[in-house]
Amino acid sequence: MKKLIVLLAGLFVFSSMQAQSIQEMLEKIDLKLKNDKKYLDLYFIAFAPSDVKDTSLYYLPKPDEKKPFRMDFDDGVTYRIVFLKEGIGIDTNVIVYIDKIKQHIGAGAKFFAGGGKPQIDTTMEYAYSDIYYLKNHFPDKYFRLYHFLKKYIGNNGEESIQSLLGIKPDKSIKTILGISARDNLDFLNFARANYNHWYPYEKKNTGGGFRRGGGGNYQFRVDASFSSITFSYAPWMDFKFGGGASVEFGTDEKLLNILPWEGMNFYGAARILLELNKEKGANKAFFIDSKIGLKVKARTNDIVSKFPLIMSDAPRLNTVTSFFADIYTTRVFGLPFMNLYFNIGEQNFDNPYSIVDVNGTQTAFYSFSQVAYTMSFYWDGSDKRLTRFKMDIGAGYHDVWQAQFSPTGARGATKLLQEKFSPIVGLYFNFAPSGRGLFGVGIRTYDSRPKITGWFRIVQISERHSIRAEAVYFAPPVGRKLRTWENKNGIMFQIRYRLGV
Repeated sequence: MKKLIVLLAGLFVFSSMQAQSIQEMLEKIDLKLKNDKKYLDLYFIAFAPSDVKDTSLYYLPKPDEKKPFRMDFDDGVTYRIVFLKEGIGIDTNVIVYIDKIKQHIGAGAKFFAGGGKPQIDTTMEYAYSDIYYLKNHFPDKYFRLYHFLKKYIGNNGEESIQSLLGIKPDKSIKTILGISARDNLDFLNFARANYNHWYPYEKKNTGGGFRRGGGGNYQFRVDASFSSITFSYAPWMDFKFGGGASVEFGTDEKLLNILPWEGMNFYGAARILLELNKEKGANKAFFIDSKIGLKVKARTNDIVSKFPLIMSDAPRLNTVTSFFADIYTTRVFGLPFMNLYFNIGEQNFDNPYSIVDVNGTQTAFYSFSQVAYTMSFYWDGSDKRLTRFKMDIGAGYHDVWQAQFSPTGARGATKLLQEKFSPIVGLYFNFAPSGRGLFGVGIRTYDSRPKITGWFRIVQISERHSIRAEAVYFAPPVGRKLRTWENKNGIMFQIRYRLGV
Protein backbone atom coordinates (compact mmCIF):
# COMPACT_ATOMS: atom_id res chain seq x y z
CA MET A 1 0.00 0.00 0.00
CA LYS A 2 2.84 2.36 0.85
CA LYS A 3 4.45 1.60 -2.51
CA LEU A 4 1.24 2.53 -4.33
CA ILE A 5 1.06 5.89 -2.51
CA VAL A 6 4.70 6.53 -3.45
CA LEU A 7 3.92 5.77 -7.09
CA LEU A 8 0.93 8.11 -7.08
CA ALA A 9 2.95 10.86 -5.44
CA GLY A 10 5.74 10.26 -7.94
CA LEU A 11 3.49 11.39 -10.76
CA PHE A 12 3.57 14.93 -9.41
CA VAL A 13 7.36 14.82 -9.34
CA PHE A 14 7.60 13.57 -12.92
CA SER A 15 4.76 15.70 -14.29
CA SER A 16 7.25 18.32 -15.45
CA MET A 17 9.42 15.71 -17.17
CA GLN A 18 9.03 14.14 -20.62
CA ALA A 19 5.83 12.27 -21.53
CA GLN A 20 7.69 8.95 -21.73
CA SER A 21 8.62 9.09 -18.02
CA ILE A 22 4.99 9.82 -17.07
CA GLN A 23 3.74 6.97 -19.26
CA GLU A 24 6.18 4.55 -17.63
CA MET A 25 4.98 5.60 -14.20
CA LEU A 26 1.33 5.16 -15.22
CA GLU A 27 2.03 1.68 -16.56
CA LYS A 28 3.65 0.69 -13.24
CA ILE A 29 0.62 1.93 -11.30
CA ASP A 30 -1.83 0.10 -13.59
CA LEU A 31 0.20 -3.10 -13.31
CA LYS A 32 0.34 -2.92 -9.52
CA LEU A 33 -3.40 -2.30 -9.29
CA LYS A 34 -4.13 -5.35 -11.45
CA ASN A 35 -1.71 -7.72 -9.71
CA ASP A 36 -2.02 -6.70 -6.05
CA LYS A 37 -5.73 -5.99 -5.60
CA LYS A 38 -6.10 -8.13 -2.49
CA TYR A 39 -3.08 -6.60 -0.77
CA LEU A 40 -3.94 -2.91 -1.24
CA ASP A 41 -5.99 -1.02 1.31
CA LEU A 42 -8.43 0.27 -1.31
CA TYR A 43 -12.13 0.98 -0.90
CA PHE A 44 -15.05 1.15 -3.28
CA ILE A 45 -18.69 2.07 -3.68
CA ALA A 46 -20.93 -0.18 -5.79
CA PHE A 47 -23.75 1.38 -7.80
CA ALA A 48 -26.16 0.68 -10.62
CA PRO A 49 -26.02 2.77 -13.82
CA SER A 50 -29.47 4.12 -12.92
CA ASP A 51 -27.92 5.77 -9.83
CA VAL A 52 -25.96 8.11 -12.10
CA LYS A 53 -28.14 11.13 -12.89
CA ASP A 54 -25.35 13.18 -14.46
CA THR A 55 -25.49 12.19 -18.14
CA SER A 56 -21.99 13.59 -18.75
CA LEU A 57 -20.63 10.55 -16.87
CA TYR A 58 -22.18 8.10 -19.34
CA TYR A 59 -19.19 8.75 -21.63
CA LEU A 60 -15.58 9.14 -20.46
CA PRO A 61 -12.74 9.62 -22.96
CA LYS A 62 -9.46 7.70 -22.82
CA PRO A 63 -5.99 8.68 -24.04
CA ASP A 64 -4.53 7.93 -27.48
CA GLU A 65 -6.61 5.57 -29.61
CA LYS A 66 -8.16 3.62 -26.74
CA LYS A 67 -11.88 2.95 -26.93
CA PRO A 68 -13.73 5.39 -24.63
CA PHE A 69 -15.77 4.27 -21.65
CA ARG A 70 -19.51 4.07 -22.27
CA MET A 71 -21.86 3.16 -19.45
CA ASP A 72 -23.71 -0.12 -19.99
CA PHE A 73 -27.38 -0.08 -18.94
CA ASP A 74 -28.01 -3.80 -19.63
CA ASP A 75 -29.60 -5.95 -16.93
CA GLY A 76 -27.13 -7.47 -14.48
CA VAL A 77 -24.53 -4.69 -14.92
CA THR A 78 -23.20 -2.73 -11.96
CA TYR A 79 -20.13 -0.56 -11.46
CA ARG A 80 -17.81 0.30 -8.65
CA ILE A 81 -15.52 3.28 -8.14
CA VAL A 82 -12.33 2.19 -6.36
CA PHE A 83 -10.50 4.85 -4.35
CA LEU A 84 -7.95 5.59 -1.65
CA LYS A 85 -9.64 6.93 1.48
CA GLU A 86 -8.52 10.21 2.94
CA GLY A 87 -6.41 9.76 6.05
CA ILE A 88 -2.81 9.97 7.18
CA GLY A 89 -0.80 11.46 4.33
CA ILE A 90 -3.85 11.85 2.04
CA ASP A 91 -5.88 15.07 2.05
CA THR A 92 -8.93 13.74 0.23
CA ASN A 93 -10.33 10.61 -1.41
CA VAL A 94 -8.34 9.69 -4.56
CA ILE A 95 -10.19 7.89 -7.37
CA VAL A 96 -8.04 5.02 -8.63
CA TYR A 97 -10.10 3.13 -11.22
CA ILE A 98 -13.61 2.00 -12.25
CA ASP A 99 -14.71 -1.65 -12.47
CA LYS A 100 -17.60 -3.07 -14.46
CA ILE A 101 -19.36 -6.10 -12.95
CA LYS A 102 -21.48 -8.25 -15.29
CA GLN A 103 -23.65 -11.03 -13.87
CA HIS A 104 -24.56 -13.87 -16.30
CA ILE A 105 -27.31 -16.32 -15.35
CA GLY A 106 -26.93 -19.99 -16.46
CA ALA A 107 -29.52 -21.08 -19.07
CA GLY A 108 -31.25 -24.26 -20.23
CA ALA A 109 -32.36 -27.37 -18.35
CA LYS A 110 -29.26 -27.42 -16.22
CA PHE A 111 -30.19 -24.05 -14.76
CA PHE A 112 -33.80 -25.02 -14.04
CA ALA A 113 -32.56 -28.25 -12.47
CA GLY A 114 -30.69 -26.15 -9.97
CA GLY A 115 -27.23 -26.86 -11.34
CA GLY A 116 -26.66 -23.42 -12.87
CA LYS A 117 -24.86 -20.71 -10.89
CA PRO A 118 -24.59 -17.00 -11.65
CA GLN A 119 -21.31 -16.18 -13.37
CA ILE A 120 -19.79 -12.84 -12.46
CA ASP A 121 -17.22 -11.11 -14.66
CA THR A 122 -15.27 -8.18 -13.28
CA THR A 123 -13.28 -6.01 -15.66
CA MET A 124 -11.34 -2.81 -15.10
CA GLU A 125 -13.17 -0.48 -17.48
CA TYR A 126 -11.32 2.69 -16.59
CA ALA A 127 -7.74 2.29 -15.35
CA TYR A 128 -5.72 4.75 -13.30
CA SER A 129 -3.90 5.93 -16.45
CA ASP A 130 -7.35 6.84 -17.83
CA ILE A 131 -8.24 8.67 -14.59
CA TYR A 132 -4.96 10.61 -14.85
CA TYR A 133 -5.77 11.54 -18.46
CA LEU A 134 -9.30 12.60 -17.51
CA LYS A 135 -8.11 14.78 -14.65
CA ASN A 136 -5.54 16.61 -16.78
CA HIS A 137 -7.47 16.98 -20.06
CA PHE A 138 -11.12 16.96 -18.94
CA PRO A 139 -11.03 18.39 -15.40
CA ASP A 140 -14.75 19.20 -15.46
CA LYS A 141 -15.62 15.54 -16.09
CA TYR A 142 -13.20 14.43 -13.37
CA PHE A 143 -14.77 16.88 -10.91
CA ARG A 144 -18.23 15.52 -11.78
CA LEU A 145 -17.01 11.97 -11.19
CA TYR A 146 -15.49 12.96 -7.84
CA HIS A 147 -18.66 14.84 -6.90
CA PHE A 148 -20.72 11.73 -7.67
CA LEU A 149 -18.49 9.67 -5.33
CA LYS A 150 -18.71 12.26 -2.54
CA LYS A 151 -22.48 12.71 -2.91
CA TYR A 152 -23.10 8.96 -3.03
CA ILE A 153 -21.23 8.47 0.27
CA GLY A 154 -23.03 11.48 1.77
CA ASN A 155 -26.46 10.16 0.81
CA ASN A 156 -25.84 6.52 1.77
CA GLY A 157 -23.51 6.92 4.75
CA GLU A 158 -20.08 5.52 5.53
CA GLU A 159 -21.55 2.01 5.57
CA SER A 160 -21.83 2.22 1.76
CA ILE A 161 -18.02 2.11 1.57
CA GLN A 162 -16.58 -1.42 1.22
CA SER A 163 -12.99 -2.64 1.38
CA LEU A 164 -11.08 -4.53 -1.32
CA LEU A 165 -8.43 -5.69 1.15
CA GLY A 166 -8.22 -9.47 0.75
CA ILE A 167 -6.12 -10.20 3.82
CA LYS A 168 -7.23 -10.11 7.42
CA PRO A 169 -5.21 -7.64 9.51
CA ASP A 170 -3.84 -8.87 12.81
CA LYS A 171 -5.97 -6.91 15.27
CA SER A 172 -3.77 -7.96 18.18
CA ILE A 173 -1.12 -5.59 16.85
CA LYS A 174 -2.17 -1.96 17.21
CA THR A 175 -0.22 1.05 16.08
CA ILE A 176 -0.91 4.34 17.81
CA LEU A 177 0.23 7.38 15.87
CA GLY A 178 0.03 11.04 16.68
CA ILE A 179 -1.66 12.76 13.75
CA SER A 180 -2.57 16.35 13.01
CA ALA A 181 -5.21 17.50 10.53
CA ARG A 182 -4.08 19.80 7.74
CA ASP A 183 -7.28 21.81 8.02
CA ASN A 184 -9.35 23.16 10.93
CA LEU A 185 -10.68 19.78 12.08
CA ASP A 186 -8.59 19.43 15.24
CA PHE A 187 -9.04 23.09 16.14
CA LEU A 188 -12.82 22.94 15.72
CA ASN A 189 -13.12 19.67 17.67
CA PHE A 190 -11.26 21.26 20.57
CA ALA A 191 -13.08 24.59 20.38
CA ARG A 192 -16.52 22.96 20.32
CA ALA A 193 -15.66 20.91 23.40
CA ASN A 194 -13.93 23.62 25.47
CA TYR A 195 -14.84 27.08 24.25
CA ASN A 196 -17.89 28.79 25.70
CA HIS A 197 -19.07 30.24 22.37
CA TRP A 198 -20.61 28.51 19.34
CA TYR A 199 -18.61 27.42 16.30
CA PRO A 200 -20.29 26.36 13.02
CA TYR A 201 -20.48 22.66 12.26
CA GLU A 202 -19.77 20.98 8.95
CA LYS A 203 -22.70 20.23 6.69
CA LYS A 204 -24.61 17.06 7.49
CA ASN A 205 -26.82 15.03 5.23
CA THR A 206 -30.54 15.31 5.93
CA GLY A 207 -31.80 12.92 3.26
CA GLY A 208 -32.85 15.69 0.89
CA GLY A 209 -29.61 17.63 0.87
CA PHE A 210 -27.14 19.25 3.22
CA ARG A 211 -27.43 21.92 5.87
CA ARG A 212 -25.23 23.74 8.36
CA GLY A 213 -25.16 23.05 12.07
CA GLY A 214 -24.81 19.29 12.46
CA GLY A 215 -26.05 17.95 15.77
CA GLY A 216 -29.35 19.79 15.99
CA ASN A 217 -30.76 23.12 14.89
CA TYR A 218 -30.37 25.17 18.08
CA GLN A 219 -31.59 28.74 17.65
CA PHE A 220 -30.66 29.63 21.23
CA ARG A 221 -27.07 28.89 22.27
CA VAL A 222 -26.18 29.21 25.92
CA ASP A 223 -23.12 28.44 28.03
CA ALA A 224 -23.70 29.29 31.70
CA SER A 225 -21.60 28.67 34.79
CA PHE A 226 -20.98 30.33 38.15
CA SER A 227 -18.23 32.48 36.61
CA SER A 228 -19.55 33.41 33.14
CA ILE A 229 -22.52 33.28 30.78
CA THR A 230 -22.65 33.50 26.98
CA PHE A 231 -25.65 33.42 24.69
CA SER A 232 -26.73 34.05 21.10
CA TYR A 233 -29.93 33.78 19.08
CA ALA A 234 -29.25 32.41 15.59
CA PRO A 235 -31.98 34.20 13.58
CA TRP A 236 -30.80 37.59 14.82
CA MET A 237 -27.08 37.08 15.40
CA ASP A 238 -25.79 34.68 12.71
CA PHE A 239 -24.23 36.29 9.63
CA LYS A 240 -25.41 35.27 6.17
CA PHE A 241 -21.85 35.41 4.84
CA GLY A 242 -20.59 33.10 7.62
CA GLY A 243 -20.00 33.24 11.36
CA GLY A 244 -22.05 35.17 13.87
CA ALA A 245 -22.19 37.22 17.04
CA SER A 246 -22.81 36.47 20.70
CA VAL A 247 -22.47 38.23 24.06
CA GLU A 248 -20.66 37.29 27.24
CA PHE A 249 -20.71 38.41 30.87
CA GLY A 250 -18.46 37.09 33.59
CA THR A 251 -15.61 37.34 36.07
CA ASP A 252 -13.01 35.01 34.47
CA GLU A 253 -9.42 36.18 34.19
CA LYS A 254 -7.46 35.40 31.00
CA LEU A 255 -3.83 35.90 32.05
CA LEU A 256 -3.32 36.78 35.73
CA ASN A 257 -2.94 33.90 38.17
CA ILE A 258 -6.17 34.51 40.05
CA LEU A 259 -9.45 32.60 40.27
CA PRO A 260 -12.76 33.84 38.87
CA TRP A 261 -14.29 36.46 41.19
CA GLU A 262 -10.82 37.29 42.58
CA GLY A 263 -10.16 39.92 39.90
CA MET A 264 -12.52 42.41 41.55
CA ASN A 265 -14.34 43.26 38.32
CA PHE A 266 -17.27 42.25 36.13
CA TYR A 267 -16.95 42.29 32.37
CA GLY A 268 -19.25 42.42 29.38
CA ALA A 269 -18.10 41.54 25.89
CA ALA A 270 -19.31 41.21 22.32
CA ARG A 271 -17.96 38.21 20.45
CA ILE A 272 -17.73 38.44 16.62
CA LEU A 273 -16.88 35.33 14.59
CA LEU A 274 -15.98 35.95 10.93
CA GLU A 275 -16.00 32.86 8.74
CA LEU A 276 -14.20 33.68 5.50
CA ASN A 277 -14.29 31.25 2.54
CA LYS A 278 -17.49 29.78 3.96
CA GLU A 279 -18.22 27.97 0.71
CA LYS A 280 -15.25 25.66 1.40
CA GLY A 281 -16.87 24.37 4.60
CA ALA A 282 -15.97 25.00 8.24
CA ASN A 283 -12.96 22.65 8.12
CA LYS A 284 -11.28 24.73 5.42
CA ALA A 285 -12.59 28.22 6.16
CA PHE A 286 -10.48 30.99 7.66
CA PHE A 287 -11.83 32.14 11.05
CA ILE A 288 -11.21 35.40 12.89
CA ASP A 289 -12.74 35.11 16.35
CA SER A 290 -12.65 38.35 18.30
CA LYS A 291 -14.03 39.20 21.71
CA ILE A 292 -14.06 42.90 22.66
CA GLY A 293 -15.32 44.15 25.98
CA LEU A 294 -15.14 46.30 29.07
CA LYS A 295 -14.16 45.32 32.61
CA VAL A 296 -15.84 47.33 35.34
CA LYS A 297 -14.36 47.57 38.81
CA ALA A 298 -16.53 45.73 41.37
CA ARG A 299 -16.24 44.43 44.92
CA THR A 300 -16.29 40.76 43.97
CA ASN A 301 -13.79 39.95 46.71
CA ASP A 302 -16.71 39.98 49.15
CA ILE A 303 -18.29 37.12 47.16
CA VAL A 304 -15.10 35.03 47.33
CA SER A 305 -15.24 34.89 51.12
CA LYS A 306 -18.92 33.82 51.11
CA PHE A 307 -19.02 31.44 48.15
CA PRO A 308 -18.61 27.85 49.44
CA LEU A 309 -17.23 26.48 46.14
CA ILE A 310 -14.21 28.83 46.21
CA MET A 311 -11.46 27.88 48.66
CA SER A 312 -8.86 30.62 48.72
CA ASP A 313 -7.56 33.45 50.84
CA ALA A 314 -8.93 36.95 50.29
CA PRO A 315 -7.63 38.36 46.97
CA ARG A 316 -4.90 40.98 47.18
CA LEU A 317 -4.36 42.29 43.64
CA ASN A 318 -6.68 45.14 42.62
CA THR A 319 -7.74 45.70 39.02
CA VAL A 320 -9.43 48.73 37.50
CA THR A 321 -12.01 49.57 34.85
CA SER A 322 -10.36 48.61 31.57
CA PHE A 323 -10.82 47.78 27.88
CA PHE A 324 -9.84 44.33 26.58
CA ALA A 325 -9.73 42.32 23.36
CA ASP A 326 -9.19 38.59 22.83
CA ILE A 327 -8.56 37.56 19.20
CA TYR A 328 -8.11 34.06 17.72
CA THR A 329 -7.27 33.20 14.12
CA THR A 330 -6.99 29.90 12.30
CA ARG A 331 -3.90 29.12 10.24
CA VAL A 332 -2.82 31.50 7.50
CA PHE A 333 0.21 31.11 5.20
CA GLY A 334 1.11 27.87 6.98
CA LEU A 335 1.49 29.56 10.38
CA PRO A 336 0.08 27.99 13.57
CA PHE A 337 -3.25 28.97 15.12
CA MET A 338 -2.71 32.27 16.93
CA ASN A 339 -4.20 34.18 19.87
CA LEU A 340 -3.62 37.78 20.95
CA TYR A 341 -5.01 39.18 24.21
CA PHE A 342 -4.62 42.59 25.78
CA ASN A 343 -6.28 44.44 28.65
CA ILE A 344 -5.52 48.13 29.16
CA GLY A 345 -6.81 50.13 32.13
CA GLU A 346 -6.47 53.67 33.42
CA GLN A 347 -3.76 54.11 36.04
CA ASN A 348 -6.10 54.99 38.91
CA PHE A 349 -5.10 54.22 42.51
CA ASP A 350 -8.24 55.58 44.15
CA ASN A 351 -10.64 53.48 46.23
CA PRO A 352 -8.90 50.07 46.31
CA TYR A 353 -11.13 47.14 47.23
CA SER A 354 -8.29 45.19 48.82
CA ILE A 355 -5.84 46.70 51.29
CA VAL A 356 -3.28 44.59 53.14
CA ASP A 357 -1.05 45.35 56.10
CA VAL A 358 2.58 45.14 54.98
CA ASN A 359 5.04 45.77 57.81
CA GLY A 360 2.52 47.97 59.62
CA THR A 361 1.72 50.01 56.51
CA GLN A 362 -1.64 49.94 54.70
CA THR A 363 -0.78 48.92 51.13
CA ALA A 364 -2.79 48.19 47.99
CA PHE A 365 -1.45 46.37 44.91
CA TYR A 366 -2.72 46.99 41.38
CA SER A 367 -2.33 45.57 37.89
CA PHE A 368 -3.36 47.95 35.12
CA SER A 369 -2.16 46.25 31.91
CA GLN A 370 -1.85 42.69 30.63
CA VAL A 371 -0.81 41.38 27.20
CA ALA A 372 -0.42 37.80 25.94
CA TYR A 373 0.43 36.19 22.61
CA THR A 374 0.32 32.44 22.06
CA MET A 375 0.53 29.98 19.19
CA SER A 376 -1.60 26.84 19.42
CA PHE A 377 -0.92 23.35 18.06
CA TYR A 378 -3.54 20.59 17.86
CA TRP A 379 -3.17 16.87 17.29
CA ASP A 380 -4.81 13.50 18.00
CA GLY A 381 -3.46 10.39 19.65
CA SER A 382 -4.57 8.24 16.70
CA ASP A 383 -6.70 8.34 13.56
CA LYS A 384 -9.71 7.41 15.74
CA ARG A 385 -9.47 10.86 17.37
CA LEU A 386 -10.48 9.56 20.78
CA THR A 387 -7.64 11.38 22.51
CA ARG A 388 -7.19 15.02 21.53
CA PHE A 389 -4.37 17.36 22.48
CA LYS A 390 -3.63 21.06 22.37
CA MET A 391 -0.41 22.90 23.20
CA ASP A 392 -0.06 26.66 23.71
CA ILE A 393 3.34 28.33 23.48
CA GLY A 394 3.89 32.05 23.85
CA ALA A 395 4.61 34.87 26.25
CA GLY A 396 2.75 37.30 28.46
CA TYR A 397 3.23 40.61 30.25
CA HIS A 398 1.64 42.27 33.25
CA ASP A 399 2.52 45.09 35.59
CA VAL A 400 2.17 45.36 39.38
CA TRP A 401 2.01 48.71 41.20
CA GLN A 402 1.96 49.58 44.88
CA ALA A 403 0.15 52.44 46.66
CA GLN A 404 0.40 53.23 50.37
CA PHE A 405 -2.50 54.59 52.43
CA SER A 406 -2.77 56.24 55.82
CA PRO A 407 -5.18 54.99 58.52
CA THR A 408 -7.58 57.75 57.42
CA GLY A 409 -7.55 56.51 53.83
CA ALA A 410 -5.34 59.21 52.36
CA ARG A 411 -3.15 57.92 49.54
CA GLY A 412 0.60 58.26 49.89
CA ALA A 413 3.47 57.17 47.65
CA THR A 414 3.00 54.93 44.60
CA LYS A 415 5.62 52.95 42.73
CA LEU A 416 6.03 50.29 40.06
CA LEU A 417 7.01 46.99 41.66
CA GLN A 418 7.14 44.74 38.62
CA GLU A 419 6.90 44.70 34.82
CA LYS A 420 6.88 41.01 34.17
CA PHE A 421 7.48 39.24 30.86
CA SER A 422 7.09 35.51 31.23
CA PRO A 423 6.69 32.49 28.93
CA ILE A 424 3.29 30.82 28.63
CA VAL A 425 3.17 27.07 28.12
CA GLY A 426 -0.04 25.06 28.23
CA LEU A 427 -0.90 21.43 27.52
CA TYR A 428 -4.52 20.23 27.32
CA PHE A 429 -6.08 16.81 26.82
CA ASN A 430 -9.62 15.76 25.90
CA PHE A 431 -11.10 12.27 25.79
CA ALA A 432 -13.90 12.01 23.22
CA PRO A 433 -15.51 8.58 22.77
CA SER A 434 -17.99 8.51 19.88
CA GLY A 435 -16.63 11.90 18.80
CA ARG A 436 -18.14 13.68 21.82
CA GLY A 437 -16.05 15.11 24.67
CA LEU A 438 -16.41 13.16 27.94
CA PHE A 439 -13.76 14.92 30.02
CA GLY A 440 -10.80 17.23 29.67
CA VAL A 441 -7.80 18.27 31.75
CA GLY A 442 -5.15 20.91 31.23
CA ILE A 443 -2.16 22.61 32.81
CA ARG A 444 -0.84 26.07 31.99
CA THR A 445 2.09 27.87 33.50
CA TYR A 446 2.65 31.62 33.50
CA ASP A 447 4.96 33.55 35.81
CA SER A 448 6.10 30.19 37.28
CA ARG A 449 2.61 29.34 38.57
CA PRO A 450 0.78 26.23 37.34
CA LYS A 451 -2.94 26.55 36.62
CA ILE A 452 -4.70 23.18 36.49
CA THR A 453 -8.17 22.86 34.98
CA GLY A 454 -10.53 19.95 34.52
CA TRP A 455 -14.10 19.20 33.44
CA PHE A 456 -16.30 16.13 33.27
CA ARG A 457 -19.62 15.70 31.48
CA ILE A 458 -22.14 14.48 34.06
CA VAL A 459 -25.36 14.68 32.00
CA GLN A 460 -25.80 14.48 28.20
CA ILE A 461 -29.34 15.56 27.38
CA SER A 462 -28.84 15.56 23.60
CA GLU A 463 -25.95 15.89 21.20
CA ARG A 464 -25.29 19.55 22.03
CA HIS A 465 -27.11 19.87 25.33
CA SER A 466 -25.19 18.89 28.46
CA ILE A 467 -24.21 19.65 32.06
CA ARG A 468 -20.63 19.52 33.33
CA ALA A 469 -18.69 19.67 36.55
CA GLU A 470 -15.53 21.80 36.47
CA ALA A 471 -12.59 22.73 38.68
CA VAL A 472 -9.81 25.35 38.52
CA TYR A 473 -6.75 25.11 40.77
CA PHE A 474 -3.80 27.47 41.13
CA ALA A 475 -0.71 25.81 42.62
CA PRO A 476 2.02 27.59 44.63
CA PRO A 477 4.88 29.15 42.63
CA VAL A 478 7.51 26.79 41.25
CA GLY A 479 11.17 27.82 41.60
CA ARG A 480 10.52 31.13 43.33
CA LYS A 481 9.09 32.62 46.52
CA LEU A 482 5.51 33.76 46.96
CA ARG A 483 5.10 37.50 46.35
CA THR A 484 3.25 39.80 48.74
CA TRP A 485 0.32 40.38 46.35
CA GLU A 486 -0.22 36.67 45.63
CA ASN A 487 -2.26 33.99 47.39
CA LYS A 488 -0.44 30.73 48.01
CA ASN A 489 -3.03 28.66 46.15
CA GLY A 490 -6.75 28.45 45.48
CA ILE A 491 -9.38 26.19 44.01
CA MET A 492 -12.87 26.71 42.60
CA PHE A 493 -15.59 24.20 41.67
CA GLN A 494 -18.55 24.97 39.45
CA ILE A 495 -21.32 23.52 37.28
CA ARG A 496 -21.61 24.47 33.61
CA TYR A 497 -24.78 24.22 31.48
CA ARG A 498 -24.31 24.07 27.69
CA LEU A 499 -26.98 24.30 24.98
CA GLY A 500 -26.18 24.44 21.28
CA VAL A 501 -22.48 25.29 21.68
